Amino acid sequence: GRAAPLRVLAAIESATALLSLAHICSHPNVDALIFASEDYCADVGITRTRSTLELLYARSKIVTYASAHQLDAIDMVCIDFKDQGPLPTPFSLLPCPCSIIIPAARFPFWGAPHHQCLATEC
Repeated sequence: GRAAPLRVLAAIESATALLSLAHICSHPNVDALIFASEDYCADVGITRTRSTLELLYARSKIVTYASAHQLDAIDMVCIDFKDQGPLPTPFSLLPCPCSIIIPAARFPFWGAPHHQCLATEC
């Protein structure tokens, strides 16, 4: 039989990648965008804070492009997995550093219209 096409999970880890999202998303083999936040911070010279507000622009742009191109969006990892403070409560509407804002209709398996922690160690 014929081999299945190669599926790509594109890691967005630099300013150049963030500015190239239209091109990256238009490739027919791309299935998802992964925000590599630690690499992105190193590339741009950002110092991470607990609030992660310094990454709001990049995170918003990635999820917007992913949604517009019907791609999955995989957010940054939780680097402080021993600190339970940033984890969301079931009714929290504030994004935690471990989560991504997602529309429930696009990702129904995550089960919440606001956000869900993606780090299993948290």
